[in-house]
Amino acid sequence: MLSGQSIPRTTYLASYSIPVEGMDALHFLQHAQHHPRFLWQQHDFTLAGFGVTAELFAYGENRFKRIQQDAHDLFADAIVTGNPPSWAGTKLFGGFAFRSDFVPDEAWANFYPAHFVLPHFQMVSRHGETWLTINTQVPSDSPIEDLQ
Repeated sequence: MLSGQSIPRTTYLASYSIPVEGMDALHFLQHAQHHPRFLWQQHDFTLAGFGVTAELFAYGENRFKRIQQDAHDLFADAIVTGNPPSWAGTKLFGGFAFRSDFVPDEAWANFYPAHFVLPHFQMVSRHGETWLTINTQVPSDSPIEDLQ
């Protein structure tokens, strides 16, 4: 913020979700070659994603608040289409270091004290229902009606 005025956004988030049948996480992730990817499964709930639409980083004791604010800013003007159920909607994936004075050593050099990723492609399955979401950053001067 400068002189009480906010800096204009140059992009905003657009997310499009559709239900899909017959897609499992391993088949989905076969398309992730050479892209950052993740998979998390617990009982009948699966999250998978690959690619990077946005990354959030933070350091120090305020890392929790900083990530919360950055996530709020990212999703504030988002265009979300497809009407997915709440459990299948657009999600950030990542985590926090346990200690505020975390300094990555050789084993953890690729990790920040707070690091979250919004994947470009996201798949969520629950109780036999599967949704695919595509996330992208769109220039703020793009016509919204083109995205809906």
